[in-house]
Amino acid sequence: MNDTTGIVNSTHSWMGTISNEEVVNTIEVLASVGILIALIFTIATFFRIRNTDRLKLIENEVREIRTLERELNAIPTDSANKEKRENWRYLFFNELEWFGFLINTKEIDYKKVRRFYGDYIIISYEQVFVRDMKEDINNPKSFPEYKQLYQRLKRDDP
Repeated sequence: MNDTTGIVNSTHSWMGTISNEEVVNTIEVLASVGILIALIFTIATFFRIRNTDRLKLIENEVREIRTLERELNAIPTDSANKEKRENWRYLFFNELEWFGFLINTKEIDYKKVRRFYGDYIIISYEQVFVRDMKEDINNPKSFPEYKQLYQRLKRDDP
């Protein structure tokens, strides 16, 4: 008969005898630390990617608004193009509505928008929306996110 009890229950080393239970506990602790480090890294990566995605949203929306502004400049101001200009206004304010929605639902950081684009949004409301979209100003169903963003920007304007 072979006695393997000593081998199974302990390991001999230059430091003395270490039981298998101590080895298993050490491995469990090291594995737990490794998992914790991986979890922290994953969370940090998630937030970094989320911030990058939010910046891309801002960049895409601003690019879309600038494209629409260039398109307006290409439309002649004569009466023959009045319908084109009106259609442009709805495209433009629908884009600002979407931008407002992204900000109001916190997909885009309000503080960043206020700092860099707040004046633009306020001016577009006061100088273009009020002038050209009179029938939509008092209609609560027309551009509610854009109006809410404008009100918030005006309230927070220093």
